[in-house]
Amino acid sequence: MCGRRDKAILQLRRCAELGLPNYLLFTRDPFLRAISGDPEFIALMSDLRRQYDQYRQEFAFSGSV
Repeated sequence: MCGRRDKAILQLRRCAELGLPNYLLFTRDPFLRAISGDPEFIALMSDLRRQYDQYRQEFAFSGSV
């Protein structure tokens, strides 16, 4: 929205570092569609996906109580 891809990606990276890396939120956000093809955005989403998968695996529900 601000027209500054570099600033937007920097802020997204900062948000991800301050909270859980929920890449699904960023990939589905309609306000981020304008930068979704940017190589830096794609690299960030790849990093966040890896982190997300690690957290999911670490905290996965085993099914037993």
